[in-house]
Amino acid sequence: MVSIYIVLVALLTSIFFLRMAADMLTPPAIRTFMYAKLILMILLMTMCVPLFSKLWFSTRWLNQDETLFIFFTALIMLYFFALFWGGQVNTHPQRWKGLLPHYLLGEGYTPTLIYVIVLTFYISFSVDINLSDKKALWLGLYCVSYYTFFSGLARMLRRRFLKPEKRTVLVYIMLLLVLIGFNGIITLIHWGLIGNDMSIVMTVAGTGVILALMPLGFIHSWELAHDVVGLWMLLPFLIGLFAAWLGSPNFSLERPN
Repeated sequence: MVSIYIVLVALLTSIFFLRMAADMLTPPAIRTFMYAKLILMILLMTMCVPLFSKLWFSTRWLNQDETLFIFFTALIMLYFFALFWGGQVNTHPQRWKGLLPHYLLGEGYTPTLIYVIVLTFYISFSVDINLSDKKALWLGLYCVSYYTFFSGLARMLRRRFLKPEKRTVLVYIMLLLVLIGFNGIITLIHWGLIGNDMSIVMTVAGTGVILALMPLGFIHSWELAHDVVGLWMLLPFLIGLFAAWLGSPNFSLERPN
C-alpha cells in the first residue's frame, strides 16, 4: 500500500507541474492559477493522509523523521508557490461563482493569503497529532505570521511607491526577497549582540518587548515558540494585514473632491 501512496503523490505532483507550466505559457489576459492552486491543495492533503492515519496505509508506523520530512516538504511547496501567486492580479473575478472558490482559489493577494492559512493549519494539525511535543500548530502560526508580515509589506511597497506599469509579479517577489534578506541581517546582528544567550531572549519575550520586525532567529525552537512567545506571534500577522490593507486598491490616500 505504501507504493500506491507514493505513486499517487508522484502522479499529482506531475499533474501540478504540468498545469503550472501550461499557466506560465498562457497569455496573461486569459491566465488563471485557480486550477493549479486546486491541484496543489489536493496534492498537499494527499501527502498528509499518512499523518492523520498514523500509518502508511496500515503497514507500519511513521517515525518522527518521516513525519517531519512530509511536514517540511509540504510547507516548502506551499510557500514557494504562494510567494508567486500572491503577487498576481485578479483578472478573472467572476470565473468561478461563489465565495469559497473565489476567496480560496482566486487570483491575487487575499485569496492566496486565505489559501496559505487554511493549508498551513491543515498540514500543522496533521503533524501535531503525531508528535508528542505538540509544537506543530505553533510553528504553523509562526509560518503564517511571517508570510503575512513580509507579503503585506511587499504589497504595500509595490502599490504605494511604484508606478502601475512597475507593479509586476517579479517586482513583488524581489521586494519580498529584499525584506527577508534584511530580516536575515537583523537576525545575525541579533544573535551576535546577545551571544546566543537564551536567558536574554526569554526575558525580552517575557516582558512583551518584541519589535515588529522580529528576527527570524528569535524563535529558534518549537519549545520557545510555545512556552515563551506564544500568541505574540500574532503581532507580525496583524502588522502584515494592516500593511496589506494599505496596499489594497480600495485604500486611497487621496481625499475625494
